[in-house]
Amino acid sequence: LSRVLEVAGGICLAAVPVALSVPKRTDAMRPKTSARGARVPRSVRLWAVAAFFGCIGANASSVYFVAIGGASGLSAPTAGILLSVTAALAMATRGVAGALADRRPRGNALVACAQMLAGAVGLLAISTTTIAGFVGGAVLLAVGQWGWAGLLLSAALRGSPDPARGAAAIQSGFFAGGAAGPVVFGSLLELIPMSAALAVGAGLTVVAAAIALAGHRMAARDRA
Repeated sequence: LSRVLEVAGGICLAAVPVALSVPKRTDAMRPKTSARGARVPRSVRLWAVAAFFGCIGANASSVYFVAIGGASGLSAPTAGILLSVTAALAMATRGVAGALADRRPRGNALVACAQMLAGAVGLLAISTTTIAGFVGGAVLLAVGQWGWAGLLLSAALRGSPDPARGAAAIQSGFFAGGAAGPVVFGSLLELIPMSAALAVGAGLTVVAAAIALAGHRMAARDRA
């Protein structure tokens, strides 16, 4: 079964560059007005790649949350209750972030970057496999790692001449990363300790934040 899951994960990883391989726009190709069927901007394509890497860590940490809690010294019921609490906190964070994003929409990607970095710190905290580290890391995961997706989607929609194409690009990153995350993390657990696997997830999240920041800067240059 593990081999089958590894193959499935490989297919997901291989599908990402294919889904995102949109020809680079030239000045002649740039639409003068927002029009349906316009090319996906390079900034949005970068955000889609960031979503892919970010979702690997986000989904792995949520799927294996109770198992990580058990390795940190919590009972399964206690870890399950903490998962429910952090999920509620994540929903509240998304609501607050969304309300604030409506006031300053051009900063959505930057806020998403900050949340990714907070999530990376949370993954490092729970990688200590201590109760204190797990609880503190869970809070950071709730406000960071599990809360940036809506902001990045909003940035992609606002930054695309054709919002439908922009949404399709960013969602491809979300779904591919969401599918690959548990497979990648589970495969790592067969090779390295859980703390090391969580550190890898944190590293991928930092990579996602860096790519999202590059997309934000590219979008700002395109607007100038």
